[in-house]
Amino acid sequence: ESMSVRAWPGYWNKSAQLLGGVDFTNVLEGATVNAMRAGSVDVNVLAPADAQALKGDSSVKVRSGPGDFIMGLNINLTKPPFNNLKVRQAVSHAINRVAVNQALTQGLGTPAFQFATSNSPAYDASLNSLYEFSPSKAKKLLKEAGFGKGISFPSIIAATAAVYVQFGELIQSQLSEVGIKMDLQQINQADVIPMLWGSNGNHGTAISAPIGGGISLTGLSQGFANQTLSSGYENTGGYEVPGIAPLLTAAASATTY
Repeated sequence: ESMSVRAWPGYWNKSAQLLGGVDFTNVLEGATVNAMRAGSVDVNVLAPADAQALKGDSSVKVRSGPGDFIMGLNINLTKPPFNNLKVRQAVSHAINRVAVNQALTQGLGTPAFQFATSNSPAYDASLNSLYEFSPSKAKKLLKEAGFGKGISFPSIIAATAAVYVQFGELIQSQLSEVGIKMDLQQINQADVIPMLWGSNGNHGTAISAPIGGGISLTGLSQGFANQTLSSGYENTGGYEVPGIAPLLTAAASATTY
């Protein structure tokens, strides 16, 4: 599949038109490296493993830097066991983000402790110390939540998305160390989002999914609204964070960050 866009001759600011056009081509996940080496594509967003494979190729220039994409375990706060705050906290303390980042991105990424990335106005460095990796804290919180013998929960994952399967398996292994069994269920990729976030105005029914996401730098207010308001289409379960609505209203009308 492909899509072509061209500069519009009627645009008011001719000096801003730096490109004549762009041809977007859909390249299979496993064919990205060969497509770059063959010159069939000029620019591509690379997976970390592909970036490493191309770093030694003199015909390709690889650049890395902060973006607005984050991988994480998306959970439904309205479904057991995640309707229990201490369980959610236990999961957060049980995940070794530094190890996941190293294994999944070869260190090209950054361990994430919040939904905003470091180049976002919404980024708050103080949040990074809230849920440090601590298996002992995770076990203690599970016991306080009434699950001293551990818990189990299902998690859906797209069977054909290799990087997300690997991500899910990494989290699964870490959670198992504190008595949390994460049952990875590989399903059709097209079914993941409807099952997790819902469709046709209805919220999703899945309990969790290791997926990617993030809040675009150009749409902060809308991004947070999608995630935190009960009407948000990316709000798993429709749980609304108390007090968030007036804050988003104020943010939408603000003229500066």
